[in-house]
Amino acid sequence: MLRQTSESFPEIDSPGMRFIARLFRLRDVIFENAQREMAEFELSPAEYSVLATLRKTPAPHRLKPSDIYKGMLLSSGGLSKVLKTLEERGLVLREDDQDDTDASADESVLGDMSGDDESSAQARSQPLSASARR
Repeated sequence: MLRQTSESFPEIDSPGMRFIARLFRLRDVIFENAQREMAEFELSPAEYSVLATLRKTPAPHRLKPSDIYKGMLLSSGGLSKVLKTLEERGLVLREDDQDDTDASADESVLGDMSGDDESSAQARSQPLSASARR
C-alpha cells in the first residue's frame, strides 16, 4: 500500500505519512485480534472492557458501577445492561455496598467473584489472560 501511494500520489508521500499509515495498519491488526479473542469467549467489547477494568483493580477486584462508568464510553443504562449480562453469566457478582451510609443510594459494589478462592477467580479471568498472552 505504501509503494502504491508513493507511485500514484507522490505529493503526500513523506516519512510522516508512511508512519501514520503503519500506525493505522497496526491498529487494524490489534482490533482484529481483539475481536477474535472476544468472540472465542463470547464477550462483547463492552463486557470485555468491564472485566478488564475490574481485573486491573487491586484485589479483591471490586468497584462501584459509577466508578466503572467514568472510564467507559457507555450510558449508565448501557453499563447496567452489560453488568446484568455478566452477572447472569457468573462473571461478576453484585452486592450491596455495606460502606454506603446514604439510605437513598442503591448502588452496588461490583466484584469479579474472587471472594471464594483465587483459582476460581483466575479461571473466570481466563478470557483476559488468554488475550494478554497472545
